[in-house]
Amino acid sequence: MMIDDLKLIISKTIDIKNKEIKPETRITADLGADYLDMVEIQMAIEDKFKIDILSDRTVWKMKTVGELANAVEEKIKKQKVSV
Repeated sequence: MMIDDLKLIISKTIDIKNKEIKPETRITADLGADYLDMVEIQMAIEDKFKIDILSDRTVWKMKTVGELANAVEEKIKKQKVSV
């Protein structure tokens, strides 16, 4: 499930327990992710799902883990359609 994959990526990047991350958790405000954390999260998402989210800055636009999961799922769907 996408949310679980993202929780794992975020927990490894920020060094926080996976179970503390919920869909409504705000990535920067609640978890304290800084600029470098966000870059690492973005790179991990791109590697795991083989998508390019740098071009549309998806990670930077999303406030919560749930919003990010939805955006990544949409990006994957769009990429499959365009192939």
